[in-house]
Amino acid sequence: PALHRMLEMLQTQPVDISCLRALVVTGSPATTRLLTDAVARLGPVVWQGYGQSESGMISLLTPDHIGRSGSAALESVGKVLPHVEVSVRDAVGRPVTPGEIGQIFVRSRQLMVGYWGDDAAQTSDVFRDGWLDTRDIGYLRPDGFLHLTSRAREVIMVEGHVRYAAPIERILVGHPDVDQAYVVGAPDEQTGEAIHAFVIPRAGRVLDPDTLSSLIRVELGGASVPRSISAVADVPLTPGGKPDKDA
Repeated sequence: PALHRMLEMLQTQPVDISCLRALVVTGSPATTRLLTDAVARLGPVVWQGYGQSESGMISLLTPDHIGRSGSAALESVGKVLPHVEVSVRDAVGRPVTPGEIGQIFVRSRQLMVGYWGDDAAQTSDVFRDGWLDTRDIGYLRPDGFLHLTSRAREVIMVEGHVRYAAPIERILVGHPDVDQAYVVGAPDEQTGEAIHAFVIPRAGRVLDPDTLSSLIRVELGGASVPRSISAVADVPLTPGGKPDKDA
């Protein structure tokens, strides 16, 4: 969201950015369209970093990666840094083969020791034999590029079935009328939880919820279609600048 706002401000309030040498995008993966728009406006100074407070930086997408036309790297969160080890594991903790989707664990010298003031319960919950559970889901390509597919913490239970927000968001953002998309779950008397989507239209575009619902139904099946798709002008942010889905 912060990068979206910056690009919008530069359109209405032009400033001299000739001294800009690097802009690192973090917080959540940027879409391919957003990255290419940013490079077109700012030049080859855009980087995307993936990491957590608990782990430090894990991977980095460089201007060179972004500048390669048609590169599959653009769909990733960058190449794993040399000092970081990544292990992608299945539901019972066994490593999966390269390219297979699983839960992402990391290990490096920059991992946290533990949560401040914690009684060790929360700390022990994220560590497995020295490996940190990022609680993110994705896959690692043989060439070292890491892809995120969803977040284990962003699970919506619809009639007892697990639905992840991230795949729905990616499909919505892929539509030419959609600029940003945020999917949340809310309690529902009939299904336990229901999926709801909030989308920000691209400038000058009018959203058709039925078209977006059909797109999701074709790609993910009817169970992943949101109960509602609402057009919004903006999205609330946390103090750290991330989308505040609770709000």
